[in-house]
Amino acid sequence: MIDFLISPFKAVFDIDTYIKATKQSPWKTLLFLFYLLVLTSLFCFAFFFIKMPPLTPFLDQVITEFAHSLPDIKIEKGSITANNDGYYEIDLKNVLTNTGNNNFFDEDFLSEDNNRKIVFDTARTEPVYPTQLENEGVILLVTGKNVYSISQGQMKTFSPKEDLSITLNEQFLLSNKSEIIKNIKDILFAIFLIIVPIILFITMIIFLILALIACALSQLFARAEVFFGDLMTIACYLLAPVMLLLCVIIVLPFSIPMVPWLWIICFALCMIYSQFILTKIKIQKAQANSAINNENNDEENN
Repeated sequence: MIDFLISPFKAVFDIDTYIKATKQSPWKTLLFLFYLLVLTSLFCFAFFFIKMPPLTPFLDQVITEFAHSLPDIKIEKGSITANNDGYYEIDLKNVLTNTGNNNFFDEDFLSEDNNRKIVFDTARTEPVYPTQLENEGVILLVTGKNVYSISQGQMKTFSPKEDLSITLNEQFLLSNKSEIIKNIKDILFAIFLIIVPIILFITMIIFLILALIACALSQLFARAEVFFGDLMTIACYLLAPVMLLLCVIIVLPFSIPMVPWLWIICFALCMIYSQFILTKIKIQKAQANSAINNENNDEENN
């Protein structure tokens, strides 16, 4: 059990770990991949939570600035009224800039060319076209009957329930700010817990294909006596040093472009490892065959 738990770390410096893995069942290899995914996810969680700027003060500032910009909104019997049915818009870039905390956003997000706004036009009767709204930088449009969410040319429509009766304004947001911050953090945390493993899983699949290609190419030179299943197992275990390299890259103070340098570095790493592994397998098989031949010769002589 202990040997399995430390196997991702041993795979970084111990070639025998790969040779031993080729003799185990496919289910244990799949369990290794799952264990590696869990370890990498835990590392990413720890790193991002340590490096991420404090979220509560930031959300507090954003909600406060947003509340100051919010018009009086009344929802009753399936109808929405805002700003006495007058046109009103909230420039989200100004809201975020006024918080004075830009650690969460890059320069492109806050640039003048990147306008994002919420528009209240509850007296509107014209049809809503997603492309037009997106060109105008509108990400949310509130009309008298519907709320339209626009993203990448796709529009989603939400309608208030007939039995919903509520008034939203600055005072409402400020009074419920603590609860809103808690709900936002819970949602972000849940999304983070889901998204990170999914991204890492997809990354592992891509690098597994890359590692398998590296093993196949190394086999052309080494010509070791191995089956395709052995190469697949070796490729799975090669993800351990690859994922360790990715973790190291994450913590570096500078960034390495994902394409093409990261792929080239990881492929070269897999080629080096697989060449050593297959060469050692070839040597061990040769030694084993030599020992068998010596035993046969001794028996014949006797």
